[in-house]
Amino acid sequence: MQIIDLYPDRATYRPGQNAQIRVQLRNAGPTDFSGLVIARLVSLDQVIGEHQVHAHLLADTTQVLSVPLALPAEDFRGYGVDVCVQDANQRTIAEASTALDVLSSWVLAPRYGFFADFAPGELDSAERAAELSKYHINVVQFYDWMYRHYQLLPPPGQEVFVDALGRRLSMDTVRAKIEAAHEHNMAALAYGAIYGAEPEYFAQHPEQALYKSSGEPESIERLFYIMDIRRGSPWHRRILEEFRLVVTELPFDGIHLDQYGFPKVAHVGGPHGPQVFLDDLFPPFIEDAAAVVAAARPGAKVIFNNVNDWPTEKTATTNQAAVYIEVWPPHDTYSDLRHLILKAKASAFSEKQVILAAYITPLCMARENPDILPQAEQAARLASAAVFASGGFHLLPGERNGALCDPYYPKYNTLRPEFVPIMRSLYDFAVRYENYLFDPRLVDTSDQVETYRVEGRRFGPNALKDSVWTIRRERPGLVTLSLINLIGQPHNYWDLPHPPPVALTNLAVTMTTAQPVQTMYLASPDRAGGRAERLDFIITEWNGRQAVRFTVPELEAWDLLILLLAP
Repeated sequence: MQIIDLYPDRATYRPGQNAQIRVQLRNAGPTDFSGLVIARLVSLDQVIGEHQVHAHLLADTTQVLSVPLALPAEDFRGYGVDVCVQDANQRTIAEASTALDVLSSWVLAPRYGFFADFAPGELDSAERAAELSKYHINVVQFYDWMYRHYQLLPPPGQEVFVDALGRRLSMDTVRAKIEAAHEHNMAALAYGAIYGAEPEYFAQHPEQALYKSSGEPESIERLFYIMDIRRGSPWHRRILEEFRLVVTELPFDGIHLDQYGFPKVAHVGGPHGPQVFLDDLFPPFIEDAAAVVAAARPGAKVIFNNVNDWPTEKTATTNQAAVYIEVWPPHDTYSDLRHLILKAKASAFSEKQVILAAYITPLCMARENPDILPQAEQAARLASAAVFASGGFHLLPGERNGALCDPYYPKYNTLRPEFVPIMRSLYDFAVRYENYLFDPRLVDTSDQVETYRVEGRRFGPNALKDSVWTIRRERPGLVTLSLINLIGQPHNYWDLPHPPPVALTNLAVTMTTAQPVQTMYLASPDRAGGRAERLDFIITEWNGRQAVRFTVPELEAWDLLILLLAP
């Protein structure tokens, strides 16, 4: 008997909802099987709830069973779900794990994914949403779903249309995907560029565009012209009305507001027009867009793209659901990812979660050079681990087990079936331990290297190549330490191929703590289904302070240590 797949029926659950755990079983033997399937809801190593169902599988058959699980109503809580199959003699013959969480709003833990295919006649929209739900993606960006950037909905009667870049799209497919997302408790956000307009609109309204001092209009290769978003301008009124129409006519849950990262400064209407500084215009535009969509659809929200961290410090406190940053050079290293998250959290006074859109280019390169695919997959694995361990969320997964490797999302690549379980285990882990990774009260103290050490290995908070990257975070009553294995890595660039990690064993670690340690747990997405195990430690003194010393038995890619402190 094998557990082929295991997942909750929804990406997340509202307080008061209960879960159905789907267990796909395979009886490959020559005889029928009768036994029990037991699902346990777990917090660290404590069993919170349990339910079991009888299973009867004929020989050489596969079956999907549903196991109901009652969930606590407490908001913003992540759990593990450990499932075992017992035979008639109560012997455990198969085990597997997944995770789920309870959230009153996706804003509390925005696991961002994408849809980018909207071709007419798509018959598997429900299946695509169901697959994405297995990553626990609870908010989905509908990328380039629209008719034009200046007119998001197609003209009446054009259910099938050709978009600005020549793709043939269908509103029926868009609607089906929104409905499918909602079936799994995934919010649906419509992409909308705040100032992009196609050539035909620019030709009719050149006075609404932004210009360089040379007189040349600001554009992306004359495909999209950049318009004036000042309050009161005609474009400002027009695009906000488009956003209102979108959330009125379609059941979208908000708008993903995009910008292009340039220009920083421009002139309105021509080279001699008023000079505007775009970073000053973004905050009021975000506020206005948020107000418009919330008025049109209660609960609707916006997310704004701070392209390459510009201008995060000015937008972080505006009325948006999260701080979102699209990452580009020179933010090339793992340490850069961590610092982007830390800066964004500080800019938002830790009142918003942080999402990084860090596209894994090697996954696109692997189409032309399949030999690098394993290294490209390791780049994806390490980048997501780096973002999660730093307390951020990673926009990467999409439909058809896709992963973003290009800023034009329809160019996404599809993960190999062999690699899908590894990425899903990362997302299971991020949900199971969300209260130890994404609690806004956690403060990053990694730079206080006098408070911990990894004996016999180069280590530190700067994610240097050939080192153990250490990320220490804490809040009252809790200290966590992530260990990310960069030993043997030839570089520390997140968007380059990486060789598979070489597992380390028996790492001796010493940590100081402000209060005595009551219990210590070790967990990893790389083994045991992410289940937490208690770790023995000895109390000692180090650097003149109270400390604990312990041994981490194995480190493959990412280990998380959770230290619960005495009151």
